[in-house]
Amino acid sequence: MVIFNLKQVQQLILQLQTMWRGTISKVINIILLAVLTSCSPNYRNVELIGTVFDEANGKIVQNAQVKVVWWTYDMSTAAWESRKTEEVLYTNTRGEFSSKIDKAQSFDVEVFLSDGRTSEYAENLTNNKTSIRITIQ
Repeated sequence: MVIFNLKQVQQLILQLQTMWRGTISKVINIILLAVLTSCSPNYRNVELIGTVFDEANGKIVQNAQVKVVWWTYDMSTAAWESRKTEEVLYTNTRGEFSSKIDKAQSFDVEVFLSDGRTSEYAENLTNNKTSIRITIQ
């Protein structure tokens, strides 16, 4: 027959409380870490589709040079710095261009025509697929 005195029981309860408090705290910290690391300001599988128009005649612009700059938050640094990826494209016969990237937060587009006219456009993403219309003045 095992007999415990009151002091031993109190010490045992205190040890169990400390052990459970530490375990619960660790579990909560692990859950918070998992949630925070799964949060990302970047959208995944991003696609940009655009069409370029000439304001003077209202027609589409074929073979215009389009520079797309994708901005992605780099979360590997403490400051979450932005990293850019540039791509140069040309519009097709329908005045369209498209670009895809695995992840991004925003983009800038600059269009250059052979006659020297340019146009710029920038947007923060609100979803992973964006269509834009750029008019050259």
